[in-house]
Amino acid sequence: MFRISVIITVAVMIFSCSTAEKKTSGSVESGKTSSAGKHELTAKGKKLEFDAKTYVIKKYDINKDKKPDIINVFRKLPIEGKRGEYDLKIHVKMMDLNRDTKIDVWRFFNDSGAVIKEELDLDFDGKIDAVDHYLNGIVRRREVDFQFDEGTDIWKHFDEKGALMLIEADQSGDGKIDYWEHYTNGAIERIEKDTDDDGKPDIFKRSGDADFTRILSTTDKFEDQNIQKIEEKPEDELPEQVEEQKEEKDASQEEPETAPRTGQDK
Repeated sequence: MFRISVIITVAVMIFSCSTAEKKTSGSVESGKTSSAGKHELTAKGKKLEFDAKTYVIKKYDINKDKKPDIINVFRKLPIEGKRGEYDLKIHVKMMDLNRDTKIDVWRFFNDSGAVIKEELDLDFDGKIDAVDHYLNGIVRRREVDFQFDEGTDIWKHFDEKGALMLIEADQSGDGKIDYWEHYTNGAIERIEKDTDDDGKPDIFKRSGDADFTRILSTTDKFEDQNIQKIEEKPEDELPEQVEEQKEEKDASQEEPETAPRTGQDK
């Protein structure tokens, strides 16, 4: 219910913000305007300084409580053939969803006006809990802080149509991925885990399997082949080899016969 309420609130804020932006196209008179200064863009980043020659910061009070609910950073784009005039292109949008004067959503745009990233504070504690990365208007990767400790625990990957392809997770809490879920057409197909902390999956389970199966590495396969070759070697060959080696050794240790003495030796 909490996340549903957040989504509804976001939708209302987006609609209100879109209406406000339509009124300010090509103008800086609507809303409270600040030509330059420092403003915290993201809880994960630092305070950035915007040059008044390039950026315009505008604040909107949607609920009329004399506190900004939306803060937009616009990039100035000179109008060709009109000296000193410019259009505004949205660069960053910041929104306070629960009216506590703290930013809860940071939305970043590229030069063409398309959303490229969105950061969200889902529990309103001033810390980023989820980050969505966009490509062509579709979320392609989502990073989630499931433990609410300012560290990413889950990574979700989507295809060009927005369908879930892969989920990666850090289940041990050491900052390294040790769990994978692979999806096909939105349905889970395979689960993998890293149980020896080497960064690679070593057990897996397909959809419908009751238990996990060990993933054999190249080294494991090589060792298994050698073991199999030794076991396949006939045992009756070993005594013959030992007997042949014994006979050769005995022959090499025999002393040559002494030649009979002749009359000249007397």
